[in-house]
Amino acid sequence: MKERLLSILRGGDALKTPPPAGRMLYGGSFNPVHLGHLALIRYVIEHDLARSVLLMPAGRSPFKGTGQYAPAEHRLKMLELAVQGLSDDLQARIAISDAELRRPGPSYTAETLQSLDDGIDTALLIGADSLESFDQWKEADWILGRVPLYVVYRAGIDDAQVQSWRRRLQGFFPVANVYLIPFEPPACSSTYLRQAIATGAGFEQLKACLPQSVFAYIKHVGLYREEA
Repeated sequence: MKERLLSILRGGDALKTPPPAGRMLYGGSFNPVHLGHLALIRYVIEHDLARSVLLMPAGRSPFKGTGQYAPAEHRLKMLELAVQGLSDDLQARIAISDAELRRPGPSYTAETLQSLDDGIDTALLIGADSLESFDQWKEADWILGRVPLYVVYRAGIDDAQVQSWRRRLQGFFPVANVYLIPFEPPACSSTYLRQAIATGAGFEQLKACLPQSVFAYIKHVGLYREEA
């Protein structure tokens, strides 16, 4: 099964199997972290797409307003709690960095990759929705000239659309190596979870997408109570 799935990872214009990355960088606001995030992390590790996964919660995305974020220390703690709920084998291959949380201003992936210049072969894991606008990322040409993109499908975005975005990006940046991962995580949304929690949703309503430890932490510290 593993070999079959790997064989249909798509890169460039032909089917080819990418070598496992030494490290897969997976960034995001994790506001809050949910079971869709965890399912993707598990998939990457269990299918040997990378020897390790580095989780990088963003200080502030240049594409989002500051008002959408829970405080950095809470997003970091929720991520730690979620990872602690995984098996020991998975945890041994996962690291969490607060580098972007400590860096002032918007979080730019190029700056993060430059700070990780330690000789470890690194790939970048993004959602299909990010692929559409990747050419607008700061120093996109620098990123694509140095690390491959591993793109995971998202609910509501079909294969033809993702393929179109990949071709468009590679038209702008012919050196780009873009692999489409044949896996769609559970359709969980941080935006939905914040809104549901703000209206008083309990764990039974949210357990399909939210780890219980994360829900308990959110209730304990009172996060997302004023989400519009």
